[in-house]
Order: sequence, then C-alpha cells, then structure tokens
Amino acid sequence: MNKRLPDLEVYILCPDIAVIQEWLARQFPSLVLLKEKKGKPASYNYQAEYKHHTLPIVLVEKAIGKFASLWIDSSYSPWDDDEMLARDIVTKLQLEVRFAKNSWTEDEQDTETNDNWIKLTTKERQEIQWRT
Repeated sequence: MNKRLPDLEVYILCPDIAVIQEWLARQFPSLVLLKEKKGKPASYNYQAEYKHHTLPIVLVEKAIGKFASLWIDSSYSPWDDDEMLARDIVTKLQLEVRFAKNSWTEDEQDTETNDNWIKLTTKERQEIQWRT
C-alpha cells in the first residue's frame, strides 16, 4: 500500500469543465459549491464529506494551458496518492491526466526535479518533462 499523501493534485486535459464537475458529484454525493470565481481561469471551491471528514476541493479551469487543476486538500479521500486519483479519472472519463512524479514541498528549489511528471492515458503511463 502506498503512503497516503496529505493532499492530492492532478491536471486533467479536458475541453469541458462540466465533465469533471459531474464526475466529482458522482464521487462525492455531499459535494457543495462554496465559491465560484468567473474569469480566466475560472475556479470552483467545493466541500465534500468522506468517511466523516470534510474535504476542501479546488477545481481550476485551464490552470496550465488546456489542463484543469484538481486539488483535494485532505489526506482523507478515496485515493491514497495522485496516481490512484489519476487512474480513476482516466478509467472513468477517458481523459489524459498528469501528476507530479514525486511529492514536493514549497521549499524545494530543485526546478529540474519539479519538472518530472507522469502522463497517464488509457493507452500509456509515461514519464515526461513538463514545465509548468
């Protein structure tokens, strides 16, 4: 079993943010939209309940190019790590998902390491360099 991360963050190549929002609502029937910021990029702050824990969730449309950012700011979720979350999204939505190869902290200065990502699709799992 993988070590559970304190939060999860993935980037989803998705032309329609509603697809991700609908998927989130299916994953978390208790999902509530707390705040919506219109503009470029649009962002959505949610709250959901999972096994008696509150999960803050942020979804940003076109956070990096055509990729939406999904951030679950809790260690209590159905997924232990970014890859498990990414695999679930790829399997259910058939979309490309990217996530950092290694967990990181804001204090890290090694930009070369921070550019190492995993690109996950229905056909492959590939390590890539992605400058965000």
